[in-house]
Amino acid sequence: MALVITIIVLLILAGISISALTGSDSAPAKGNLAKQKNNIGVEKDAIGIVVNNQLIKAYDDIYIKENKNIRITDATNSMGQSVIDAVFIHYGGEARKTTDTTIMIETQSGEVSIKIEQQKNQDALITLKTRDLEEHGRIELIGGQLSWDKVATN
Repeated sequence: MALVITIIVLLILAGISISALTGSDSAPAKGNLAKQKNNIGVEKDAIGIVVNNQLIKAYDDIYIKENKNIRITDATNSMGQSVIDAVFIHYGGEARKTTDTTIMIETQSGEVSIKIEQQKNQDALITLKTRDLEEHGRIELIGGQLSWDKVATN
């Protein structure tokens, strides 16, 4: 009788262990999701560095080297486009697909798929995708500011 109870308890424990290791709420699944979020974060940081470096360079070129009396609207338009161009170049400027109205790059960085697209005279849109997650960002044409939406699941 004790053997039967022991076997039943072991079967219950085995079932609990198996359910803890499988499914969407398991530790391996959570670890995989955390890895994907980290990979997206790495790419967001890389884009942010390119954006900030280019903003500093554009500010220096426009306000200090070129013309200290330039109109602020002309400067912010110039800065925004130079930032967008720098991000395109960072992700393989030669790989651009260009039409009359759109410039686009699709590339891969590790496990993250990157798509950058700019309609003529508009903000650049950025999409970062992994197997389970997707995040969207925008670089404003006027001023070159970078912003991100919340991470969404695919």
